[in-house]
Amino acid sequence: MPFQRHGVRLVGRGDLGISGDNLVLIVQLIVQAARRTRRRLYASGVAFDENKITIELHKEIVRIIRRRGFYHLAFMLEASLNNPDGELGKVDGRIDLQVVFAEWLRPEEYYFGVECKRLRPGDSGTFRYYVDAGVGKFADGTYAPGHPAGMLVGYLMANAEGAVTDELSRRVSSEYPGAVPLNGWPDKSYRDADIVAGDVPRAAGQPINILHTVVRMHG
Repeated sequence: MPFQRHGVRLVGRGDLGISGDNLVLIVQLIVQAARRTRRRLYASGVAFDENKITIELHKEIVRIIRRRGFYHLAFMLEASLNNPDGELGKVDGRIDLQVVFAEWLRPEEYYFGVECKRLRPGDSGTFRYYVDAGVGKFADGTYAPGHPAGMLVGYLMANAEGAVTDELSRRVSSEYPGAVPLNGWPDKSYRDADIVAGDVPRAAGQPINILHTVVRMHG
């Protein structure tokens, strides 16, 4: 499923688009790294929060990239979004992961943005925060301004009786009128991850297609 910048024909190059193959690769790396992260954290017996999970997820991604020789891309951890036209002395924000491909090593806005949030079934606050501080920052242009697509990774912290993605779809549609209901991602299925996608209107410009990758992070 390729995404390309609106009005630009190039795909997966400096147009800020991303090819289907590269998007599948990003998803595969994150799902595999999440599986390894879950095992390592539970084996350690240490309590962990959202930030610690993301730090360990990034470490696992780097290990996989090195082992498999994927030297055409890099995952940057906790990257600052520093708009050269922004407010004096301030950055616009920080995103958990920036994915940069070798052919994108030009302006600082050329990246694929990934933000990570916890989701705990039965805790509406985590779902609200996921939508407000996750989807919301893509919608208002803080994350991935002008990009056609981005990703949210949801760390599922406990077993869910129903489909977590259905609850996310309901909340996103309620918060952002005109949002497309989340649909299953057709490219690949995973045994321990649910992946859906849908367009969300932006405050300015074209909608952004957000890929939601919900990974199991409980025992």
